[in-house]
Amino acid sequence: MSVNQQLNLNVKLYKAFKSCKLKGRWNLKKNSFHEYVALDEGASIILYGIRSEWNEIFSFKKDSTITIKNSIIEYYDNDVISKSE
Repeated sequence: MSVNQQLNLNVKLYKAFKSCKLKGRWNLKKNSFHEYVALDEGASIILYGIRSEWNEIFSFKKDSTITIKNSIIEYYDNDVISKSE
């Protein structure tokens, strides 16, 4: 168990990428061009790498908010259900 989980902190994280693809049901937040809300449990985003041929998949809890702007995703670690590389 990580320190953040033990202390029950919700840390905002950032990840750079070359391109991305949303999977599942997402909704663009009102009055925003960059914030998305997961409509279903397990909605995910696939990030494709900048320097090499890597990709990462993040699955999120229902009602989680992510921000995608200038090839950077911003999200909270407590919203992530699973991560795979």
